[in-house]
Amino acid sequence: DAFLDVQAAALLRPKAEGWAVAPILNAPPVLQRRALRQVLATVYPQDVSLAHIEALRALLANPSPSARLTLPGGFLAERRYDRFLLTRSEVRRFSPQVLLLPGAVALESGWTVQCKFEEKPEKIRNSPFLFSLSCAMIREKPVLLRPRRAGDRLMLANGSHATVKKLFIDRKLPRALRDALPVFECGGVVLAAAGLGASRDALPAEGQAAWIICVTEKEEIQHAQ
Repeated sequence: DAFLDVQAAALLRPKAEGWAVAPILNAPPVLQRRALRQVLATVYPQDVSLAHIEALRALLANPSPSARLTLPGGFLAERRYDRFLLTRSEVRRFSPQVLLLPGAVALESGWTVQCKFEEKPEKIRNSPFLFSLSCAMIREKPVLLRPRRAGDRLMLANGSHATVKKLFIDRKLPRALRDALPVFECGGVVLAAAGLGASRDALPAEGQAAWIICVTEKEEIQHAQ
């Protein structure tokens, strides 16, 4: 094992804050895995799983010259033409703000939340970034746009509940993105989460007046449709 580790280490040739791709790709798979395990050991104190090593091998073999791979702990593996490097994913946090009814709120995380009123909506919307909220749910108290918290829960279409954390993981949203998206809270109740949609109990009834919410990452303000 020690001999193979020495051979693997010889494949890791520094190149502009990263490592050269070609020496690793040209090596046998057993040495590729050992070399990449050593790379990951530079940021992870404990041994990494084979799945992460194989994902990194696939990144290096990817024909795209600018492929990316999200790794646990907020790290990002990037292929930059003939080299690759590990960086920390940018975590774009934001301060809680009150939703404007109607209006648009630009969050520090780079996302914009737009809201408009519809007295008689043609349909009930509930997609990850475009959804309806019942006016009756938010008639008397402000809606707070805030980062997610441990224990946040949404009611699913079948009436069961699941944590926002689990739903984000099920949808395979990177950790940095989860921290950048707002949760909609009113009176201590989570009504919706951008990237997931509205809780079933926060949706309007058929034909009921509603606030239409559109969450977008683009800088320019677009009309919710």
